[in-house]
Amino acid sequence: MPRTLSNWEYRVVLSACQGLVGRRLEKIYEIKPDVFRFDFSFGDSLIVELGKCFYLTKTPPKPPMLPSAMAMTMRKYVEGKRLVSFEQYKSDRIYIMTLTSGHKIIFEQIVNGNLFFTDEKNHIIRPYHFKPSSTHTYKVGGVYEFPPSPVFNFPPTLVDWQEQAKDKAAATLPVFLSKWPIGKIYTNEILTKIGWMGKKVGEIDEAQANELLKMLSEILTSPQARVYEKKMDETDTGLSVFELSLIPLQEYEKSDSGFSARAFPDWSSAIEYFFAHYKEEVKETENPQLKGLRHRLKKQESALQNLEKEIAGKAAETQELETYLAPLEAHRLELLHGAKPKEGIEEVDKDKKKWKIKTK
Repeated sequence: MPRTLSNWEYRVVLSACQGLVGRRLEKIYEIKPDVFRFDFSFGDSLIVELGKCFYLTKTPPKPPMLPSAMAMTMRKYVEGKRLVSFEQYKSDRIYIMTLTSGHKIIFEQIVNGNLFFTDEKNHIIRPYHFKPSSTHTYKVGGVYEFPPSPVFNFPPTLVDWQEQAKDKAAATLPVFLSKWPIGKIYTNEILTKIGWMGKKVGEIDEAQANELLKMLSEILTSPQARVYEKKMDETDTGLSVFELSLIPLQEYEKSDSGFSARAFPDWSSAIEYFFAHYKEEVKETENPQLKGLRHRLKKQESALQNLEKEIAGKAAETQELETYLAPLEAHRLELLHGAKPKEGIEEVDKDKKKWKIKTK
């Protein structure tokens, strides 16, 4: 599956969504499982894919013929109401839309995220998924409990760096910065650009930390939306989306990289294009019965090969037996008609007419 958005990437699209504040929420649809469409006045729709992304669009996916129970419940209370606020909970990937009625739509953009429709006091009117965890009870009427969440500054300051760097002198910079909710592709891009991928936190002095933080500040305040595409193979005439980014990534910008960069006027357009064109590699699964038959055939082929080897090892004895078989058969007939046994043939049972023949 495609990657989810980082905290910083969500912040960028959330900033664009502030233009929805004050508008009427005209219609709500559940497009398909875990995908919702919120139509606002003046033609903008907010598409929310739980645990994956959200973005603004003027060309939303087609709604279903019949609304889902979740969509109907939310429509009953908030259809036609104005959006008062659309905000992030601290530095967590949890987002809250508050309507003039006081009702809230809370959606979690974490792995296996959920959507909750609550009243003004966060009492749950309806959860989308009824799946309680060790820290949450998703019961109708219960209070939605926000998880404990740290707060990160965007962009981070030197004080943030020093606080985070305590007792982490041995950590490498890629690992250290990956803990910050910016996005690994962005922090690694900066470290590659200045040649610090192999450095450790303890090797960075205050001046170098300021240099790194300045570069982070520059990218965080001047996003450039783009999608990187590539040809799947030499015979492929089309392009396949590969990466989504808010900055130019030098690894993919090189002329000989095999990638092409598609720029977008805004981040929502880039998100919409990326997830609409991403094609997950499909791995063919074999029919279980066919798989069992194939396994049995393989075992039988192996047994047959072993038998052929065994027969080949007895070829000399078989050839000798075939050489003497005709005269032995002729003498057997003579013995049955009363002839005396020749040399090398010993009578075993006269009544049953059995003889033992000595061979080489």
